[in-house]
This record gives sequence, structure tokens and C-alpha cells, in this order.
Amino acid sequence: MSSASPIRIQWLHKKIAAQLYPNVKSLSDRYHISLRQAQRDISYLKDELNAPVRYEPSKKGYVYTQPYTLPSFITNENDEAFMDIDSDELSITDTASLSELSGFQMQLPSFCTVAIKDKLAVMELNKYISATKAPGVYECTYRNVDHFLGVLMSLPAHFRIIEPEWLREKMIKNAKRILENNEDAN
Repeated sequence: MSSASPIRIQWLHKKIAAQLYPNVKSLSDRYHISLRQAQRDISYLKDELNAPVRYEPSKKGYVYTQPYTLPSFITNENDEAFMDIDSDELSITDTASLSELSGFQMQLPSFCTVAIKDKLAVMELNKYISATKAPGVYECTYRNVDHFLGVLMSLPAHFRIIEPEWLREKMIKNAKRILENNEDAN
């Protein structure tokens, strides 16, 4: 997809569709990219993906001029194949049948907020960090919850999942199961 990131394009689409009027600055700040790169992402959405995007000066952000749905993206993240597909958009005339797609993980990106103070651990988590919310507090983007929890559990530092609650509960449940399975039989 040229130099535009599928994750950035999906975030941009989500914000525009929700009528939150994202702009070059908000995209740049969100993903720590240059203003020029953010403008290229918006141009990609408009010119390459034929999105009906227009800048609304009164709102200082972008808006769709008519309903729009992103096409499916096929990318590679964390050495795992995945595809974002809306099942309503997939038809029998598509080049791949559903059985051919069975090897792909079909998930939208998920987000969580993690507190972690150790700078080396933050570096290890860097490929998942999509924004810094406060000193030592990061928003992370991931596609596979079990893989992401495994990465968190392997960090050599203290961390806390701030939100979502369900993810923190899943991690705690997994940690308890691991402890129980490794207790002495005495």
C-alpha cells in the first residue's frame, strides 16, 4: 500500500465515518509521523482508494461527502497473515473463495491502554505502541489478543493494563492458570 499504513488508513476512516473530523495534525500526533506523511495518507485515501473525502474548514477536519466503506486490506503484521474483511462485501465473484481465505486471521485492530515505566520494556513493546497518553502510559494496537498478552507477560518489567477491563481480566485469568499449573504437588 505505498507508504500509507493500513492501520493509519483504518483509523482515519473510522474517525471520518464517525464524523469526528480528523485532520493532518491529529493523524500526525496519533501515529508520531510527519505532517507530510499524514497528508500523503489522506491523499492515498482520497486518490488511491477513491474515498469521497473533503476538508471541512468550519470543522477543521475531513468528512465523507457520501457513505463510504474501505476495501479489504491484506497486510503482514508480527509475522502473522491477516485480512480485514467485511463479510457483506465478500461475494462469490471475488477471486478467492471463503475456503481459500481460511488461512487468514480475520480481525480488526484492537486497542488497549498500558502503564509501564521501564524504558527497556517500552522499547520491547514499541511495535505495538500507537500513542503516548501520558508519561509511562501508552495506547497499544494489536490484532491477536493471545499473542499480545504473551508479549506483555514476557516483558521484564512491571506493567498494568488500564483498559479495557476485559483484557486485564483475561490476563489475570491466564496468569492464575499458569501459577496453578506450576504449583508443587506437595
